[in-house]
Amino acid sequence: MVYCTRVMKMYKYTEEDRAIIGKARKENKDKRAEKRLHALELRAEGKSAKEIAKATGFHPASITRLTAKYQQGGISAIADNKYGGNHRNLSLS
Repeated sequence: MVYCTRVMKMYKYTEEDRAIIGKARKENKDKRAEKRLHALELRAEGKSAKEIAKATGFHPASITRLTAKYQQGGISAIADNKYGGNHRNLSLS
């Protein structure tokens, strides 16, 4: 029998982190970024990924990725709207 153990990295949020997230949330005007910031704020309050998923509609794995993204890139990694995808322009011909 083989057991697979998953090591989860625990992130700590300081009061400064909470203040930064709260400020960004107040200054934000984009709905998509608002949803991400709200999820991050709930995570900083100590809510579980499942609880946040219920409140925001995100998948629990997305909450984990969002948390890691914040820890690596700061608030700008969350609040900036950099969308992927195909950005080709159509021509008349």
